[in-house]
Amino acid sequence: MKVFSLLCLMFFVNTCFAGTVSGTIDELIVGRNGNELYIKTTGTHSNSPCVDQHPLGFQFAIDLNKVQDAVLSSLFIAFSSGDSVVIQGAGSCAGFDARLELFGYVFIKK
Repeated sequence: MKVFSLLCLMFFVNTCFAGTVSGTIDELIVGRNGNELYIKTTGTHSNSPCVDQHPLGFQFAIDLNKVQDAVLSSLFIAFSSGDSVVIQGAGSCAGFDARLELFGYVFIKK
């Protein structure tokens, strides 16, 4: 029970420091190496754990080696349709670009 409580606390603390943004997906770019996806939205990124901002305005990044197809499909559908999204970050900065928060999850709304 103590281990479970500790894991719950760690998850709660991590999401407390995670950034969030609401808006529409403005740009998606696959990085030069083909292993990362950069996400730019029309919203303002609040509570980002990363110190600097990306010079092109990208807010989140996904390591394409560690993501499920359903996540990518959801992002591409939201981008193509122009539906509103809420993106929650993972609470840490990307190892390949410390100016971007790692993607956590996306909520798509009509």
